Amino acid sequence: MRGGTQVGRGMLPRMTGPGTTAGTPAYRTSRRPHWQDVSAAARDAVERRLNARVAAASSAIAGFTSGLASVLTLDDGRAVFLKGAGPAQESWLAQAYRREAATVAALPSHPVTVPLLWTLDADGWFLAAYEAVAASHPPRPWTQKDAARVLDTLVGLGASLTPPPPGIDAPSWVGELGVFVDQLGLLEPRLGPVRTAEIRELARRVLLEAPATTLSHDDVRDDNLLLGADGSVRLVDWSAGLLAPPWFMAVVAMIAPAADGVDVRALLAAHPATRDVPTAHVDGVMALHLGYFLGVADLDEVESSPWLRTHQRWYRDATLRWFERV
Repeated sequence: MRGGTQVGRGMLPRMTGPGTTAGTPAYRTSRRPHWQDVSAAARDAVERRLNARVAAASSAIAGFTSGLASVLTLDDGRAVFLKGAGPAQESWLAQAYRREAATVAALPSHPVTVPLLWTLDADGWFLAAYEAVAASHPPRPWTQKDAARVLDTLVGLGASLTPPPPGIDAPSWVGELGVFVDQLGLLEPRLGPVRTAEIRELARRVLLEAPATTLSHDDVRDDNLLLGADGSVRLVDWSAGLLAPPWFMAVVAMIAPAADGVDVRALLAAHPATRDVPTAHVDGVMALHLGYFLGVADLDEVESSPWLRTHQRWYRDATLRWFERV
């Protein structure tokens, strides 16, 4: 989830039907600068830091931010993944990339995370280089096999981040996500006061009853997951983190598979790492995300991210269907 924008109560917008591509062009949702859009002085600084020339550059087009995200192939055969923002872009973007780099640098070594190589300030640009990995985003629609693979991996990552590593000052999910409980009131015209109150109580209870013991990625979704041909799973874009239960990331990652038809409830109930998580707590996490997407999905369109609201509306509908099925 991104941000905590709230809206006033009102009629719930008409829900769209189910989909398997999140309502957007599959992993082609961003408008980003290319390597050649970086200033000549900053490009020179990068090549000096790499001690090699850039022979080719391929821009990533998944995601919903407008920063540089390019795989650079070097003339010595190496490759790096470079992220960054320059003076022509919103100031918050460079700040987000700085936070991400600082967070990744403080993470313990783990097969799921992609290591940070270095950061650089040059000619008004902030640039961060990461290891380039051979992997791709999950195919849509989700399959039971891919969902189980991600669940296995993220539960293991949660265990490695419990307790949180030193050097990361992450807020608790109580403060970050608690604001979305009231936004669930927008469901009342559609689901009625009794069902709406039940869903709000699920969201409230999970924040009170599930201890925030673990550093968690705050935006686990398809375009932040990479699946390798060797069976590996990588989680990228650690622009921020929060303290949550160790199973939080795994449950959030199951929103899209559930919407694509995977029996996520059975998967979570059977998995050794999540089978002891109360069903009410799983539902509470889903409710918190529903509250968030109810609040942002119908805000004004974002010029620099033309598919953002479409993406958020799809997730709003996906989390709503989670509760319509029970």
